[in-house]
This record gives sequence, structure tokens and C-alpha cells, in this order.
Amino acid sequence: MSRYQERIESFTGYCVCDDCKTPTEEQLQAVEREIGAVLPADYREFLTHYGGYAAYSGSLSSRILKAFPGADFIGEEVPVNVFLGIKEDSSGAYDLLSTYYCFRERMPFNFLPIAIDLLGNMICLAVSGEDQGSVYYWDRECEEDVDEGEEPGYSNVYLLAISFDEFINMLQFEREEE
Repeated sequence: MSRYQERIESFTGYCVCDDCKTPTEEQLQAVEREIGAVLPADYREFLTHYGGYAAYSGSLSSRILKAFPGADFIGEEVPVNVFLGIKEDSSGAYDLLSTYYCFRERMPFNFLPIAIDLLGNMICLAVSGEDQGSVYYWDRECEEDVDEGEEPGYSNVYLLAISFDEFINMLQFEREEE
């Protein structure tokens, strides 16, 4: 049993990917090779059980812990709609690697998108660097313009948690009224 089972089941969710299956060790290692980093153990455990998951009959959200200097977003609520998974054909909506390839030039190079909101903003995991393991909200509407080959900065990202485990445990679930 996963340490996240009780928490995730309390969100009364469902799998949004018909072909999101429990990834094999080989698939996890393939993801790590593609991104050039080892997945943090807490996220790896979650991914093997709950990739491609969405909240059902309610909404999930987190809160911003830290924003870039000059931004006043601390405490703002951030929606979390779908956790990305590993699909058999590695393509399309909600696939971890497809999403990574789509956005990797638009966000800090050490970021791996792991979840998405309804507006196309991403929840990202820092998979390397001094902030390795931290979880961020990436705001697509505030992207900075960078030259080709130049790394995007952190001006449109906001810290949600210092670890994936902390992020999961901080999620708030609000049941929709019937």
C-alpha cells in the first residue's frame, strides 16, 4: 500500500487516462533518462500508483508559499486538476513526457511538469539543482520572453512546497455541492 493511498482516496477521484497504467520500472527509468535526472523517491512512489489522476466531484488546490521578489501572491490558492501519468504510447493529453517536451523550453530547465490546472498552468517538480524536490506553480500567462537557448527564469513560478510529500499533504479538497 502506498503512503498516499488514504490521502488520494479522500479526494474521491478517478483516472482520466484510459491508457495510464501502473508504470514499470523500465518506464520509470526511461523517463529519468529522458529528463536527465533521477525522480525524487516520494514523487516516484506517487507516480507508480496515481499518475493520470483527477479530482472528482470537487476541486483540489494548494497555496503559494513564496513568490519572486515584488510579487504579492503568497497565500493565493492554486488549482490542481490532473496529475500527469505515463501513457503506453507516450503521447497526448496528460502524458508526463509529452507535456515535458512541450514545455521544457518555456520553463526553468530543471522543472518537470507533474500536474496541470484547467487553464494550462503547470505544477512542476524541480528534479535537479539546489531546489531539487521542491514543487512550483508555473504561470503560463506571465512567461518571460527569452532568446532561443537561453534558460527561462523564475519570474513566473511560485513555490508551493519544499517536497512532493509536503505538497500532497498540503492539498485542500473542496467537495462540489450537488
